Amino acid sequence: MRPDGRKHPVTIERPPDIETLAKAIMQAGCRFEIEVLQTGAVSMEIVTDVPDPDLRNVVAIEICPNGPQVPEAVDRLVKSAVSTLKLNETKDQKQ
Repeated sequence: MRPDGRKHPVTIERPPDIETLAKAIMQAGCRFEIEVLQTGAVSMEIVTDVPDPDLRNVVAIEICPNGPQVPEAVDRLVKSAVSTLKLNETKDQKQ
């Protein structure tokens, strides 16, 4: 019965460019979370901890049906987080 509160590792194969961006997101201190909702849809978030460990800062979120739409939703999630975190800017652009 959902939600059961148990955490399980989840992986997905994505193209090398998305994998590279995902690694940069994790190096920036973020983590990926995914949950199957009671409706059967999938909620995916990229979150970062703020100073209070009980609080979360959602960097990006995607909700989609649990099925063939998930890989494209993962790509959108990653690209959205990269944009929000400004990971695709060079040092000159940040200054």
